Amino acid sequence: VNGPLVMSPFSISKVGLEHFGQKASIFKRNLMIKRLRESLRRFDFIYTRGPRSLEILRDYLGINEQKIGMALDSGFGLRLIHNSLATSKTLRRERRRIVIVPRRDYFYVYDKKGLYPLYLNALADFILWLYENFDCEIVLSSQSIVSDVIHDLLHVLRRRENDSCLKLLQIVIPKNLVEVYELYDSSDMVVTSRIHGGISALSLGVPALFVLPLVETKVLDVLSFLGLDINSFLVDMFDADALKSENIINKIGNILENLDYYKKTVESAVKKALPTLELPVKTLINLLG
Repeated sequence: VNGPLVMSPFSISKVGLEHFGQKASIFKRNLMIKRLRESLRRFDFIYTRGPRSLEILRDYLGINEQKIGMALDSGFGLRLIHNSLATSKTLRRERRRIVIVPRRDYFYVYDKKGLYPLYLNALADFILWLYENFDCEIVLSSQSIVSDVIHDLLHVLRRRENDSCLKLLQIVIPKNLVEVYELYDSSDMVVTSRIHGGISALSLGVPALFVLPLVETKVLDVLSFLGLDINSFLVDMFDADALKSENIINKIGNILENLDYYKKTVESAVKKALPTLELPVKTLINLLG
């Protein structure tokens, strides 16, 4: 490639590197680290999603701190087309809507299969708690047409023998970015195990509770860069205590009971960080100039 190279915001996980190292020989691990370091050093400037990845680049991979910085994840670009996509359907709603985006593969990739039933039961308890305590729409959503985790979650709910709750559950599978926007923009809160689902919600000023591994650098980067309280917006799906139903219900209940506050907090944080969305492009222009 001729000309300067600028990397748009990304995250790098030290845990991911170590996870690879456990399955490879010391030679292969060291070779991977060496090649990664050499590849990154070819860039004229690298942007990360937040401080966790910045620290790994600087202290673990030895990347020159003069060539690294932080910027808002490109997924927040959805915010820039907010007004043009807004519809009367998303703006007019009588009942609260809670969107839940579950995920299964993390438990298998990181060999945490034993926690998966606990995760499903916690989500089922949360859904039943919502049904019993709030007059709201409950939506299950996925990024794929065939969702094993939704099938598994519905199976757990059927065993609870609450047919009224099951009948009220909605399953929505967006076909494109516009439908993703409409779904999240029409919600009051998103509970997600997919980082980009949470980013889309936050970009629209919708509070999102991430149920993801605490070692997932991406979500830590995003929340830290926005200045949002990690304890309020994240549940560690690899921690059995954190996955207890009462813990998840307490966190969600706190957000729902103080919804206006959390909406204003998210909106203010995103608005403050939004100008950094353009930093990678501006840096590239300066390097070309």
